[in-house]
Amino acid sequence: MYLSSRYIDEKQIFGRYQNILLEQTMSEAEMDSQTFQAFEDKLTKAKFTLYKEKPFFGLLLTKLRTVPTYSVPTMAVDNNANIYINPNFVLKELSPDEVTGVLAHEVMHIATETFFRQRGRKMELWNIATDYMMNRDILEMNMKLPKMGLLPVQQGDRWIVKVPGLKPIDITDISAEELYNILLPKQEEQEKQMQKIIDKLIQEQGKLDKHLSPEEAQGIEVIGVPSEDSVYKPAKQGQGDIRAAVQDALDTAKRTRGNEAGTPRSFSGDLMKPKTNWKMLLRNFIKAASTPYYDWGRPAKRAMASGYYAPKMRMEEEDIDLVIAIDTSGSISEDIIKVFVSELLSIIRSFKKVKINLLLWHTSVYHETDIDTRKKSFDAIQKELLSMPWQEGGTEISCIKKYLDKKKTKTNKISGLLVFTDGFVEDKPQLPDAKKKLFMITEAGSDEILKKYGPTFFVDIPHS
Repeated sequence: MYLSSRYIDEKQIFGRYQNILLEQTMSEAEMDSQTFQAFEDKLTKAKFTLYKEKPFFGLLLTKLRTVPTYSVPTMAVDNNANIYINPNFVLKELSPDEVTGVLAHEVMHIATETFFRQRGRKMELWNIATDYMMNRDILEMNMKLPKMGLLPVQQGDRWIVKVPGLKPIDITDISAEELYNILLPKQEEQEKQMQKIIDKLIQEQGKLDKHLSPEEAQGIEVIGVPSEDSVYKPAKQGQGDIRAAVQDALDTAKRTRGNEAGTPRSFSGDLMKPKTNWKMLLRNFIKAASTPYYDWGRPAKRAMASGYYAPKMRMEEEDIDLVIAIDTSGSISEDIIKVFVSELLSIIRSFKKVKINLLLWHTSVYHETDIDTRKKSFDAIQKELLSMPWQEGGTEISCIKKYLDKKKTKTNKISGLLVFTDGFVEDKPQLPDAKKKLFMITEAGSDEILKKYGPTFFVDIPHS
């Protein structure tokens, strides 16, 4: 009788707990007017401080969204230039000066294009490198940051990264890319040791903010606030919009203060400079690789007008024979390759007859696609190019010559060789014999070695 009188209905208990959880979720999804007022006041004061004292940051903030959410424990930024803020973090854990500093940190993610500069690097290690460099700039500009996160130590006029298990790293005059390469394990034994250090750094970095992947950004739940201001709602901005906002903030800051008015050192003016028009570069190279010949059957009109007979020079655009070799090592992402291939397709369509050997390589050539418009339809070529396999790996550019030497029975010189790479290749590469060579190097790459072997151009494909 006792047990029956104390019988527990599991469904009933589950229902009660479910209601409690739903109520908690609903209460977190809305912010009461008193909490919102305190949050808005603290945030607005920080924005005004930046606008007044560091106009580059303040002006850029006027173009960005600061979105309240409980989905992140502190602050976060996504690749659409939204800054997500946990109200509890701002109200309970940060002083007014620290709110200003952390906001500046998030703005720097956007201004220095950390998402787009990643270029296939390991995301967690790239986040560590960029955070150290940005925090160096913020502290150097006399702004305040909370003691959490990845903070370099100032020693005289030098900024030093001190990490247990590593030698001190002087980051005073280096870039995030250079710090990344210093931290990147070079050997398998070092990788095991470094992973433990990196795991600790990841935990520390996450205490200050989070860099959201596109998938994580989609999962953010925005808090409802008693305001119709769009600044509290996320927006999807294209890279062109972001760049325009950064350029506008920079120009206005210069006009108001007569200089860059506190532009952080990590923000390089090179980011705003137009990059090589890689699309035109690619098209012109293919066109230039055409073989010129003289047609005696059709005289040159200018020569005839001058009273003498001369052959007309024609470009044999109908018979282009090229090798295009795409480096798919870890620093070149699949998205970049897709954009490159897409543009190549549009160029192929504009020529009547084209023959191109397209190679994918890292330490070896692992895939070849023969593009021959005399034998295949454009649709068939397009389908083949868009379904190519893609592998990451190391980088050994000599593998192109090894592959072509094995393939060809005769060592005929090819019309042109275009190599798309990050440039981080072996010191003394062996390259195929080609009448024309061109090296298109990704923005974060290096031309130190390849410029000895032919023309090199730095290109910025994702920003084009």
